[in-house]
Amino acid sequence: MSIYFAYPGTVWAVCWQAMNWLAPQIEAALNSSVSPPYAATVQVYATLLNGVTAIDAWQAAQATANEEQNLLNVETLSLSLDPTTQSYFNARIAAVTAAATGLALLPPALNPVTTLTLLNNGSVAIPDPGYIPWCMTFSGETPPAGLSATNLVADAQAAATAWMTVANAILTLQGGPVSQAYDTAQRMYRASNQIATFMNDWTSGPPANFGIISAQAAWNASVALPSILLDASELTSAPYTAINQQSGVICNTLLTVVAQLGSYIMALNQPTASNIATAPLMQSDSLQDFSARNTGNFENWPAVAQTNGLLPPYPGASVQTASGQTLLLPGSAVPVSGAPVLSYANNVLGVDYDMGPVNGVMPAWAGDYNLIAGYPNLQRALGRRLQTPLAAFIYDSTYGSRIPLEVGAVQTTAEAARLAQFGEGALIADPRVGSVIAAAAELLPAFGASFSGVVQPIGPGAIPVGVLSTIVPAT
Repeated sequence: MSIYFAYPGTVWAVCWQAMNWLAPQIEAALNSSVSPPYAATVQVYATLLNGVTAIDAWQAAQATANEEQNLLNVETLSLSLDPTTQSYFNARIAAVTAAATGLALLPPALNPVTTLTLLNNGSVAIPDPGYIPWCMTFSGETPPAGLSATNLVADAQAAATAWMTVANAILTLQGGPVSQAYDTAQRMYRASNQIATFMNDWTSGPPANFGIISAQAAWNASVALPSILLDASELTSAPYTAINQQSGVICNTLLTVVAQLGSYIMALNQPTASNIATAPLMQSDSLQDFSARNTGNFENWPAVAQTNGLLPPYPGASVQTASGQTLLLPGSAVPVSGAPVLSYANNVLGVDYDMGPVNGVMPAWAGDYNLIAGYPNLQRALGRRLQTPLAAFIYDSTYGSRIPLEVGAVQTTAEAARLAQFGEGALIADPRVGSVIAAAAELLPAFGASFSGVVQPIGPGAIPVGVLSTIVPAT
């Protein structure tokens, strides 16, 4: 049974079922010749992403409804406000009321019991709440009189100042200690002032479409709604409430899985290509000679030039070419259309030049570069990262590990624990690594060290990868 409650708990229940529905399909595809579950992955990706948006909308609705009641309580106080402050005050209360009403309609009604039925029917289990479209059309606050592109920023600052005036009036009326009414006015001031400060930092001036859209739309989009949502964010991010804690945990967990599914979907979407055919140029070959020998027709030489990006002067008697230079044959690298092909190993874990095993011998030259892909590529890449001193690369100061810098100075078992920590930090720095399952270091004779670890790559269904690297002092 889930420990989560309220609406975020329901969202989690639906998303949990969706993830468990997809996982066996991905595992079957990775471990056999079963077609990859592309459509199912997209369904679950959309379900989880919509779930995060639904929680965001629900939290904003709850916070705005609470703030509406707080502002209505402030309104009942006998405050002495000047007409300008009173105008901003009244307009914002009306806007918060409109926002609370609109936001309450966004979170979709969910029933975990119907999750599998929806997914099996090809639908997402959580529909898009429409949070962004709602924000784009919100117009609940009446702008200041005479609003224009030239005074938009000044009026935004005036709105913030009005809330400081309200807060001071509450403090004058009630005295100390500060009350909930004062906290509400101060919170609205902080949000409004932050938006006004942001607008004042614009380097490109006010919105370019100010003269096209209405003043009310411009004010609500630039000032009113951002202030209201920033105020709501302060309420929903308070860590001392259980509902805020669980919402943060759920959203962070779902976004992590969404990122992994996004990588998987991109891997499935990679187009495949037919086998690439090449042939070598002979000494003093012209393109006509090459075309006649390899395509059966010397008149194909323009296609050879285009395929290989060649420009005059072309190879031939007057332009000597090193014997053995390889050219692509025309039409041999045409993308093949069709259903996405499972290629997690190549497109997520990557393809690279094969420099041989870590601490091993580089493969013998066989006339072309050797390649390595997938899990072996990740394993060797991590091993070499561990052996590279941190910041040794000019163009990537974050690559490498601190182990080589410490080898030779570490002489005790207790100190060796530092090497394990340094190695763990290097492994997690690789974007293909989702987590480090285990990390250990062992001292070797002559001040060397051996590091071993196990990582969990990103992506659903990925299998753990072991890493072993030996580092000795430089000679």
